[in-house]
Order: sequence, then structure tokens, then C-alpha cells
Amino acid sequence: MIPYLIIIGLVFVVFVLCYKYNKSSSRYNDAIEKERRFANKARFDCVEKERATERFRVQIVNQYERKFKTQLDALEKEYNIKEQELKEEYDIRTQKMRDILDSSNISSFSAEMYADIETYVFKNEAEWLTLKNRPSYSTAAEIKKKVNEECKVYLQQYREMLYKYEYLLSSFPELETYVDNINDLKEITYDNLQQYGEEYDKTHNYLSKDEYESLSESDRNQLALDKYVDSNNKSDWQIGRDYELYCGYKLREANGIVSVIQHGIEKGLEDLGIDIIAEDGANVYIIQCKYWSQHKEIHEKHIAQLYGSAKMYEIKNKVSSKRVVPVFITNTELSDMANNFAKYLNVQLRCWKLEAFPRIKCNISKNGEKIYHLPFDQQYDTTKIYGNGDFYAWTVKEAENNGYRRAYRWSGIL
Repeated sequence: MIPYLIIIGLVFVVFVLCYKYNKSSSRYNDAIEKERRFANKARFDCVEKERATERFRVQIVNQYERKFKTQLDALEKEYNIKEQELKEEYDIRTQKMRDILDSSNISSFSAEMYADIETYVFKNEAEWLTLKNRPSYSTAAEIKKKVNEECKVYLQQYREMLYKYEYLLSSFPELETYVDNINDLKEITYDNLQQYGEEYDKTHNYLSKDEYESLSESDRNQLALDKYVDSNNKSDWQIGRDYELYCGYKLREANGIVSVIQHGIEKGLEDLGIDIIAEDGANVYIIQCKYWSQHKEIHEKHIAQLYGSAKMYEIKNKVSSKRVVPVFITNTELSDMANNFAKYLNVQLRCWKLEAFPRIKCNISKNGEKIYHLPFDQQYDTTKIYGNGDFYAWTVKEAENNGYRRAYRWSGIL
């Protein structure tokens, strides 16, 4: 009986232990499941939060896109309006420019245009002050107050007066000696203006007031000549004339040359492309001189023109006793085609660099007076040096030592 009870007890104990094991295992599994569910929920919440954040971002982006699109549309509209306004202003100014070209009263139109542009610039500055990040409304208001129709009229009147003043000075540079400001123009009449032109000594253009007043006449004439020779502000015409004079000087110094005529300087626009006519015992040389920048080339049209001028001179003057020879003198290079033209047309070529040469023309007038002319004197170009006592002097002292004096008047009749 007892063994059965023991067996039954053992079975009961095993049953109880199995029950407890199953129960604890169930609790463990529940805990694991609960933990898994908690972790899944946390991950889900995190994903939802990220999704919500992304949806918020999309909303913000869409909001700003709509805002920027609205601003862009407004800016594009404003740009189109401004473009139309600018086009209208451009058309107005273009018409004004045409009016200027067709009008004799250029200074009036130019002054009006200047005033328009000045007021336009001021208005733009005022507009910018109101549109920038930190607007300056008070400053903009002050500018707008100044830029009104009255201000525009004053600007126009001032500019027109200034144009006339500058035009007078460009036409009569001698006025700079007598006119210090625009108000002095009121005292100038046609009669005294003509007197200024006749009595004006162009050495003023190269000397300071102190130099002109402190130096003797001979010294200031020489200093003005030196400054003219060394000047870097010569016009193309002055540079070309200097080169022609230099070529004439070099030809006169050459052996066998018996006559040199500065045809271009003496004839001006009527020179027909002939700068110098020189002669020796057998030839008449028809010469053209070109002093150009080193980067420029002489082209074939210049050679062809010289050849034509030489032939015209030969036919017009019925030259038969001597051979007419075209000569082209320059300081720069000729193109290959120009060289070919010169070769086939028998045009002689010379390359001469501009060097020092005597500039003072010493001439004996018809009544026997010995007068010298400086390069900036009025009668310089029309004065001819024939060789009968006439000569080119290097310095004022050389001319005066030979009994020559400078012309009394530097513009007008001697």
C-alpha cells in the first residue's frame, strides 16, 4: 500500500512541477511577446513621427513654393513693366538723337538729354532706397523732393551754357588765357573775340603762366618749341605733318636731290595723295609718307593710290624729260599683297623712323624781311622754303643769329 502512495506522491509532485514550469514558461513567453510588442510600437511611433515630420516639410516646401511663385510672378510682371518703360524711354531718346542730328541747335537737345539722364539716375537711387532690405524712406523723400521739374530745368540750362562755353573754348583756345570762368563770357563780343584771335600767342598753349611772364621772348619761344616737339598729345594730323617734314628734311640732305617741295603741307586737301615732290638730275619723285602705329599694316590700296597719283602728275604736267618715280615712305610694315603691288607697279619703298630734325621755317618775305615761323604758328604751313636765303633752323637762337625775327601776328596776315 505504501509504495503506491509514494508513487502517487511522486506523480503529484511531477505534475505540480510541470504545472509550475508551464506557468512560468507562459509568463516568460508573455513577457517576451509584450516586449516585442512594445518594441514594435516604439518603432511604429518613430516611423509615424518621421512621416509626420516629412509631411510637415512637404507642407512648408509647398507653402514657400507658392510664395516664391507668387513673388516670381510679381517680379516678372514688374520686370515686363520696367522693360516696357525702358523701351519707351529708349525710343524717346533715340528720337531725340535723330532730332539732334537734324537740328542746328544741338546744345539745347544735348542739355535736355543730359538733364533727363541726371533726373532718371536720381529717381532710380530714390527708388532703390525704398526697396532695399532696410528702406530709407526719409532719404528717398529728400531726393525726390530735389528731383522735380524745376531742378530738371536748372540742370538743362546749366548744361546748355556749359556746352556753349566748351564749344567756344574748343573753337578759340586762346580764350583760356583771358577767360577764367563762364561768367567772363558775358563780356566777350565779336569784335574783341577777333582781336583775341589776332593777338594770341600760341606759345601760351605750351607754357605755364609763370613761364610765359618770367622768360624772355626768345627763351619762351624755344621752350614752347621744345615742349611741342616732346609732346605726347599731338593729333594724328600733327604727327603726320611732322613725319612729312622729317622726310623732306632727309631728302634735302640726300646727295643728288636738287629740289624738295612739301606738296602735301602746302596744298592741304588738294594734295591728291602726294606729300612730297623731289627731283634729281634724271627723276621726279612722287612721294607719299605714312606714319602709322607699329601694329598697323600698309595695304595694297595705298600703293595703288600712289601709283595713280604719280601717273596723273606725269600726264597733267607733261613730264617727258625725266622719269616719274612713285616712292612710298613709311615707318611700319607692308602687307604681302602691298609688297607685291609695289614690285609689279615699280613703286619704290622706304622705311624711315621719325628722328630729330630742324622745325623752324626761316623765310625772307617779298619786302625783304627775315621772319621765322614755329610749327604752331598760323602761317607755318603756307610758308615755303625756296632756298634763296630761306632755311630750316634747329633753334630760335640760330634763327635770330641769322637776323630772323618771329612773325608779329601768329594768326592772320603778316
